[in-house]
Amino acid sequence: MSYKPKNIDGAAETIVSSMPCKLHTIVINTTSGAAITIYDNASAASGEIIAKFPVSAVCGTYLYDVDLNHGLVVLTEGTGNITVSKGPQGN
Repeated sequence: MSYKPKNIDGAAETIVSSMPCKLHTIVINTTSGAAITIYDNASAASGEIIAKFPVSAVCGTYLYDVDLNHGLVVLTEGTGNITVSKGPQGN
Protein backbone atom coordinates (compact mmCIF):
# COMPACT_ATOMS: atom_id res chain seq x y z
CA MET A 1 0.00 0.00 0.00
CA SER A 2 1.24 3.47 -0.82
CA TYR A 3 1.14 6.12 1.92
CA LYS A 4 1.57 9.85 1.38
CA PRO A 5 3.43 11.91 4.00
CA LYS A 6 2.54 15.46 5.01
CA ASN A 7 4.99 17.45 7.12
CA ILE A 8 3.54 20.05 9.49
CA ASP A 9 5.83 22.62 11.08
CA GLY A 10 4.63 24.85 13.91
CA ALA A 11 1.13 25.88 14.89
CA ALA A 12 -1.43 25.15 12.18
CA GLU A 13 -4.82 23.70 11.32
CA THR A 14 -3.95 21.37 8.44
CA ILE A 15 -6.37 19.49 6.18
CA VAL A 16 -4.38 16.37 5.33
CA SER A 17 -7.32 14.77 3.48
CA SER A 18 -10.74 16.20 2.60
CA MET A 19 -12.17 12.72 1.89
CA PRO A 20 -12.27 9.35 3.64
CA CYS A 21 -8.79 7.86 4.13
CA LYS A 22 -6.62 5.74 6.38
CA LEU A 23 -4.44 7.38 9.02
CA HIS A 24 -1.24 5.32 8.90
CA THR A 25 1.31 7.01 11.17
CA ILE A 26 2.09 10.14 13.09
CA VAL A 27 5.80 10.87 13.47
CA ILE A 28 6.71 13.41 16.11
CA ASN A 29 9.97 14.88 14.84
CA THR A 30 10.42 17.63 17.45
CA THR A 31 8.37 18.43 20.53
CA SER A 32 9.14 22.04 21.28
CA GLY A 33 5.91 22.67 23.15
CA ALA A 34 3.52 21.32 20.52
CA ALA A 35 0.17 19.82 21.49
CA ILE A 36 -1.38 17.78 18.64
CA THR A 37 -5.01 16.77 18.01
CA ILE A 38 -6.12 14.52 15.14
CA TYR A 39 -9.73 14.75 13.86
CA ASP A 40 -11.91 12.62 11.57
CA ASN A 41 -13.20 15.63 9.62
CA ALA A 42 -12.95 16.81 6.02
CA SER A 43 -12.61 20.54 6.58
CA ALA A 44 -12.03 21.70 10.17
CA ALA A 45 -10.46 20.87 13.51
CA SER A 46 -13.71 19.72 15.08
CA GLY A 47 -15.84 16.62 15.45
CA GLU A 48 -14.55 13.16 16.34
CA ILE A 49 -11.12 13.20 17.95
CA ILE A 50 -8.95 10.28 16.85
CA ALA A 51 -5.84 11.07 18.89
CA LYS A 52 -4.35 13.69 21.19
CA PHE A 53 -0.70 14.19 22.01
CA PRO A 54 0.25 16.44 24.93
CA VAL A 55 3.09 18.95 24.88
CA SER A 56 5.20 16.31 26.67
CA ALA A 57 4.82 13.67 23.89
CA VAL A 58 8.02 11.79 23.08
CA CYS A 59 9.58 11.96 19.61
CA GLY A 60 8.90 8.79 17.64
CA THR A 61 6.58 7.00 15.23
CA TYR A 62 3.02 6.22 16.32
CA LEU A 63 1.19 3.61 14.21
CA TYR A 64 -2.59 3.88 13.83
CA ASP A 65 -3.75 2.19 10.59
CA VAL A 66 -7.32 3.33 11.20
CA ASP A 67 -9.95 4.17 8.57
CA LEU A 68 -11.44 7.66 8.84
CA ASN A 69 -14.96 8.18 7.51
CA HIS A 70 -14.82 11.89 6.69
CA GLY A 71 -11.25 13.09 6.25
CA LEU A 72 -8.15 13.95 8.24
CA VAL A 73 -7.47 17.28 9.94
CA VAL A 74 -4.51 17.91 12.25
CA LEU A 75 -4.37 20.76 14.75
CA THR A 76 -0.89 21.59 16.04
CA GLU A 77 -0.36 24.14 18.78
CA GLY A 78 3.19 25.27 19.45
CA THR A 79 6.46 25.05 17.58
CA GLY A 80 6.91 21.30 17.05
CA ASN A 81 7.32 19.42 13.78
CA ILE A 82 5.37 16.29 12.82
CA THR A 83 4.83 14.12 9.76
CA VAL A 84 1.44 12.50 9.15
CA SER A 85 1.06 9.71 6.60
CA LYS A 86 -2.24 8.65 5.08
CA GLY A 87 -3.46 6.28 2.43
CA PRO A 88 -6.65 4.86 0.95
CA GLN A 89 -9.20 3.15 3.19
CA GLY A 90 -9.16 -0.62 3.58
CA ASN A 91 -6.47 -3.29 3.78
